[in-house]
Amino acid sequence: MTESYTPSQFIDKINQANPSSPTFDPLGTQALRQSIEDNKRQSGDILAQADEQRKQDEQRKQDEQRKQQEYLNSPEGKIAKAEQEIQNMKTWLLTDQTYTSEEVDSIISNLTVEYNPKLDKAIVGGSLSLRGLISAEGLSLPENVGGDVDLRGLTSAEGLQLPQNVGWHLNLGSLTSAEGLQLPQNVGGDVDLTCLTSAEGLQLPQSVGGGLYLGGLTSAEGLQLPQRVRGGLDLDGLTSAEGLQLPKTVNGSLWLESLTSAEGLQLPETIGGNLSLSGLTSAEGLQLPETIGGNLSLSGLTSAEGLQLPKTVSGSLWLESLSPSDKQILKELRPDLADKIR
Repeated sequence: MTESYTPSQFIDKINQANPSSPTFDPLGTQALRQSIEDNKRQSGDILAQADEQRKQDEQRKQDEQRKQQEYLNSPEGKIAKAEQEIQNMKTWLLTDQTYTSEEVDSIISNLTVEYNPKLDKAIVGGSLSLRGLISAEGLSLPENVGGDVDLRGLTSAEGLQLPQNVGWHLNLGSLTSAEGLQLPQNVGGDVDLTCLTSAEGLQLPQSVGGGLYLGGLTSAEGLQLPQRVRGGLDLDGLTSAEGLQLPKTVNGSLWLESLTSAEGLQLPETIGGNLSLSGLTSAEGLQLPETIGGNLSLSGLTSAEGLQLPKTVSGSLWLESLSPSDKQILKELRPDLADKIR
């Protein structure tokens, strides 16, 4: 039986039979093979070059990002960022048109930018008095403001981006709901949230350097207060102490004038200012702090039964509803406080 070959196989047979003879390649097969091999090498070289270029581009991009981050973390970068924040705020105010362009210029001209090396932050100095705003949707304030932030005209926090740090007072005294409200981490002065009627969704700053005004709250449900309030604490609207966890220390005054019962009430260990519990009609369950730095108002008490007065009261003891005989008994029990009982 006769063997059959393809042209390529036939040529290979001839070349194998005559290894000393020049390569017999009438169809150009060897040249084609060589060309294919050359193309493979060239393709490999192109791919390697492309891969090397990709690596270089990636490294260049990483270097640029690193340099950009280093700049943003530098004092110059932080100052530039704060200045841009002021410009963004100015643009928003001009678009909002609550204020005239002259008024906006006046607001902005009050502001300065300085780098604080101790805090490693760029601080926008001056105060932001924006009490005329009734809506702040889309308003982004500078990250660090050294003075006051006055937004007392707002009834809703929708779309509002407050600073992370406010050096002095923060006034949001017209807000009726905490929905969407993200308060600063630190406020150096007072925080006014007088009109809030519910603590739902409320996350207070970690540090409050002044007073905390929450006199509109009627329930303590969901309320988480800081461990220390360096100013006064106004909770005048609470009618019950249920769920209330007060700070261990209140450096200023504490107002709880609407409480009608001391049940569940755990007062701070120290109150630096006045303590007002004028809504109480009975001292049952009442445990007062050892030290009160100002006045103690228990003007609603109708009986002195069970009343244990503090060790120290620097101001007056207001007990107007007590009978003269009850007052006399207290004076005899506590002669050191006798001249302060009113």
